[in-house]
Amino acid sequence: MSEIKSATRTDELMLEMYKQSILHSHINPALVGDICIGTVLTPDAMYAARSAAIAAGYPDTVPVQAINRFCSSGLMAVTTIANQIRSGQIEIGLAIGVESMSENPDKGGPSQSELISVNSAASDCKERMGWTSENVASEFNITREEQDEFAAISFQRAERAQNLGYFAKEIVPFTVFQKDPSSGLRKRVVVTEDDGIRPGTTKENLGKIKAAFPQWGNATTTGGNASQITDGAAAILLMSRKKAEELGLKVIAKHHTTAVAGMAAPINDKIIYLPKLILF
Repeated sequence: MSEIKSATRTDELMLEMYKQSILHSHINPALVGDICIGTVLTPDAMYAARSAAIAAGYPDTVPVQAINRFCSSGLMAVTTIANQIRSGQIEIGLAIGVESMSENPDKGGPSQSELISVNSAASDCKERMGWTSENVASEFNITREEQDEFAAISFQRAERAQNLGYFAKEIVPFTVFQKDPSSGLRKRVVVTEDDGIRPGTTKENLGKIKAAFPQWGNATTTGGNASQITDGAAAILLMSRKKAEELGLKVIAKHHTTAVAGMAAPINDKIIYLPKLILF
């Protein structure tokens, strides 16, 4: 996937997700009352979100918005659309989460005004997640071995589920670009499964990987036991039950509510603010 990721733009991921949402929703795209895109690293996200929707076949009468709550941005897109439906603003909405970390790598937070950085808790907000990971591991005595074991089990379960076809109905064929190593040109390829799953992963293999953040804490976080740098997109079509029944569509899930909270956690004499989203 590394070559595919490096050759596929964020707006191309959005375009493909929009196309697939039209293909699989079985409704007239003009009926969608609003689209919400959850994305974290995409600069000028609204430009890409709006233009890709139109290029995919959504009429220009369908509005688009973008939302960012870091790792829970996709979930917040779902929450936003659900709340709009619940309040009666719209009947049908599309929630999409999209990210291309290849095109937009996470370089940590931006520089801060000295009026903000003089506050120690505010200054910490620009630090990378690796710093948080190491501090949390230290605070709660989570060892490198425990993290490697948990990660190995997770990979093994995901590999088994993929081999048994458990994800088949959740993944649509995605046409993206791959860079030809010989010519350097981009070519179209079709991705049909999650290639972030690493077959044959064991605790012993993970134990050989170097620490990603040796400058912080006990250096327990690695590229094997932490979330990967990846590209991808997902979409959920939401509507009121009344509208679904009117259109003859099968209801497969119900959104109840979402709760978010900011939390101050003193770790190693520092304050870390951790966003939290709970989907019930």
